[in-house]
Amino acid sequence: MTIMEARDIFVDYYPNLPLAVKKAVKFTFENWDAMKNIPAASVPFEFTVDEALAFLKDLPKLPTDAREEDATFILRLNCAVAALQTDLSIWLRLEDLPHEDWRDVVGYEGHYQVSNYGRVKSFYGNQVLIRKLVRKPVVIKDGYIQVSLDKGGSRKCTGVHMVVAQTFIPNPENKPIVNHQNGNPGNNCVWNLNWVTNGENQQHAVEIGTKKIGYNNPRAKLTPDQVRYIRSHYIPKDKEFGLSAFSRRFGVGLSTLKRVVNGQGYRNVD
Repeated sequence: MTIMEARDIFVDYYPNLPLAVKKAVKFTFENWDAMKNIPAASVPFEFTVDEALAFLKDLPKLPTDAREEDATFILRLNCAVAALQTDLSIWLRLEDLPHEDWRDVVGYEGHYQVSNYGRVKSFYGNQVLIRKLVRKPVVIKDGYIQVSLDKGGSRKCTGVHMVVAQTFIPNPENKPIVNHQNGNPGNNCVWNLNWVTNGENQQHAVEIGTKKIGYNNPRAKLTPDQVRYIRSHYIPKDKEFGLSAFSRRFGVGLSTLKRVVNGQGYRNVD
């Protein structure tokens, strides 16, 4: 059975479905294009800390780019890491996790190291005795994790995702933003990050559902049918089908309607 065949079955049975199911089907159809980008295996895997460590140890190596791996495998990998992050006795104190690769933080060589898991270590002492301590992360706005780096009396606060990307991920096009591929800003593993432009970052947020546009936005004032009606009937400066008339009819501002008719607003409505 293809995706379209399955959709046709829904259409055939739609009139006889209970109201709650009809709402679910309607939502599915309205978000069809966005939902096609969601991995089929999207239900989190449950791991205990021991199970997570065993899963990671059994891997031959860790990936460096989630886009090159099977979606189900990446989901399991991220769930295993999430299980470890819930146990600070493991995440903050275990010297090395399975397949953990430590590298000097760019510009802070000899002072800090960061790993492919997104953990940060700071160095103290002298050349004879060096203590390596995993730095406790600070969670800031929207779930991003920040770390404070000190050197020569100067302190810099920066996102861990930036430190990981600058250390592990080449950026030949000099893109300015580090994107979290699964939308979780608390997951700073190297395979969950990639360099992007602002436009690519915004598009990715829409694709994975962390940024709502058009009628998917909770603050949207127009339904898809209303948007289609406005676009198909719009006549500039017309008393019945002009922007002012639509503004009175649908209770939305002129600026919103201008974006609707020129295609800048509600772009996910065909």
